[in-house]
Amino acid sequence: MNEQKRMKLICFFMSVLFVFIAVVAYVLRAPVIIASYLLFGWIGLHIASRFGIKAKEIFAIIYCCNIIAVIFLYIVYFLRFGNPYYGGGSDDWFFEFHAGQVAEYLGVFDYHLIRGNIVSQFHNSVGYVYFVSILFRVAKLFGGFHTLVPRFFNSLLLGLIAILVFNLATTQMKLRKNICMFSAVYLGLSPLMVYYSAHTFRDTLVSFILITLIYSWSCVSKFYSIKKLIVSVMTVFLVISLWEIRQFSAIMGIGLIGLTILFNQQCNQNSGKMNNIKYIGLITGLLVAIGLLYMNGTVTWFFERIQYLQSYYADYRIGQSNGLAYYVFSAPQPLGFILRLAYLAISPLPIITTRIERLLVDIGTIIQIFLLPFVGIGAWKMLREKYNLHILFAFLVIFCTIASTTFQGRHIIMYYPYACLVGSYGYQYCKDNGYRIRGIFLLMYFIIILAGCGYIVLKGGL
Repeated sequence: MNEQKRMKLICFFMSVLFVFIAVVAYVLRAPVIIASYLLFGWIGLHIASRFGIKAKEIFAIIYCCNIIAVIFLYIVYFLRFGNPYYGGGSDDWFFEFHAGQVAEYLGVFDYHLIRGNIVSQFHNSVGYVYFVSILFRVAKLFGGFHTLVPRFFNSLLLGLIAILVFNLATTQMKLRKNICMFSAVYLGLSPLMVYYSAHTFRDTLVSFILITLIYSWSCVSKFYSIKKLIVSVMTVFLVISLWEIRQFSAIMGIGLIGLTILFNQQCNQNSGKMNNIKYIGLITGLLVAIGLLYMNGTVTWFFERIQYLQSYYADYRIGQSNGLAYYVFSAPQPLGFILRLAYLAISPLPIITTRIERLLVDIGTIIQIFLLPFVGIGAWKMLREKYNLHILFAFLVIFCTIASTTFQGRHIIMYYPYACLVGSYGYQYCKDNGYRIRGIFLLMYFIIILAGCGYIVLKGGL
């Protein structure tokens, strides 16, 4: 099927989905649902068109499938809890509740009044509350806010993340088109990504900002001066926004930008005097920035916060489980850190359940486990060849940070794009060098069976 026919088929599917969305909006008496579906879909397709016809196809597929998933989860939650929120009411409910108060009682420029008035003085994500309040204000133009609006927005973000992954795979990593397509579509339709993006959580937005920063600084050497200036201004804005949404992620983002610039500089073939001056300037700038952060106490706060999160979430996990998690989080260091890395790689751990949404997530985890060898092979080859190390280190930094601190399932969204890229590189290497892919899958199958038997024995012995 050629590209034109595929786009016609996708347009037909989006039109059918529009009719379905219209029915949902009529039943829920919320015209904003139709408006948000059309608006976010138009924004996504407009951005995707700048990356080519393949990117438009990827976005359309991922956006539509995620919209369906969002409505499906909305119905499941409503039937189970009587409301559409995680566990009957969690962070997603609180974000929307506080955002509604901001939109009702404060002006659009009263950001400084949110902390201490609408939320506590120590609230860890005032920026996301404010962002959702903007959606509340816009939704008033279409009859009022509905909880599906921020979830549809996450569907937009997930489509855009997939496009950036596709473009990084094609332009930066030089992977074959079919592998790039699979990597992007797998990312956008992975049950893990779809499930966590179907809530009013900040993680999808954080992931989008991080990969936007890395993508922009990966390509900055190809830009003219005016575009470099735009990227610099955009970076300042995004880092400040990220600080207000999740402070740890902002610090991580600054570090990843530095690594991206550093590795791109090292890979530059033209190692002349000008490049050496840039290299020295970069190191000097980073040292000055670290010095300033140290003097105002940010560095000390950062490491103290890491220690607090390590102990807090370890105690929380130990108290919540008497199974495998108990042994992982109660193990002494450095063994505990190694066990956390291994445990995060297979998280969320598949369980026997009758909850259909968790069953789909578990299927996603099983697929993820089967693909782990390619991530390992890809990481090993990238290190040996010193190839696209900024992508590899983005994956390693985020993955290790999550493993050593919060260990929240929904934080998987932040490292998953880079895991897909590293795994795609490993898969292409295996194909090009005659590795038997079926053999790798068969090996993982037996490992999973043995691990499952070991887990059952462990549980039985408790």
